[in-house]
Amino acid sequence: MRVRPHVAAAVGRARHVLLDFDGVMFNVQDALGPWAREEAVTELLTNRPHRPRPVAVTLGWDGVHPTMAFLAEREPDYAVEAEVIVSRLEVDAGVDRRPGVRTARPACRVRGNRP
Repeated sequence: MRVRPHVAAAVGRARHVLLDFDGVMFNVQDALGPWAREEAVTELLTNRPHRPRPVAVTLGWDGVHPTMAFLAEREPDYAVEAEVIVSRLEVDAGVDRRPGVRTARPACRVRGNRP
């Protein structure tokens, strides 16, 4: 199976991965708001030393996925940071939408695992 490099890197470091094979768990965009991921990555990039890149990438105008792909290919150090930020936003949004996950998350923390 082929995946985007930043996804492969993130999943490769994960201790646990939750998969839902019954259908869509939730709509990330509805849960976070239409530009939350793009705004989070834009904040990261604007608070780091400047690197030449297209303005559309820095500001996320084309969406988070093209920005993440650009970073994975040309700025892997920032890609890792951006993936962490986006993943945390998405996990938090998912926890808010799935009652069963809400109870599993504190249990993971008690056991010393990062949900």
